[in-house]
Amino acid sequence: MKHATKLFLLLLGACIVIAQAKQEQAMISVEADLADFDKVTRVNTYRGHVKFRQDDTTIEGSLAKIYFGKNNRIALAVITGNPVQLTHALKDHQRFEASALEMRYDPKTQAVTLIGNAQIRDNQRRL
Repeated sequence: MKHATKLFLLLLGACIVIAQAKQEQAMISVEADLADFDKVTRVNTYRGHVKFRQDDTTIEGSLAKIYFGKNNRIALAVITGNPVQLTHALKDHQRFEASALEMRYDPKTQAVTLIGNAQIRDNQRRL
């Protein structure tokens, strides 16, 4: 990935850990213009106005590929857009936001990687 900016969102990881107990039971809703579920490759593809929501977290992009392992659990999620937008509501009406051309989520490590034009913002800071 030539000239790609990679940034591991430690702040997001902290938000996920804090909200994890609450969100493990929460449903994830998905909206998209088109969806394709390939049972052979175990890849779900969502195209056009893709929006994932779980409790206080929303991720929006134009294309998402969700890769499943043999145990039918998510192995990797890759969302692309111009840019992909992630928002997470914090306490006291604060918001955590991140954007990039691509976001990758690894559920094993609970890490989100931002690639290309990565930015992280909260109400007072911007990285």
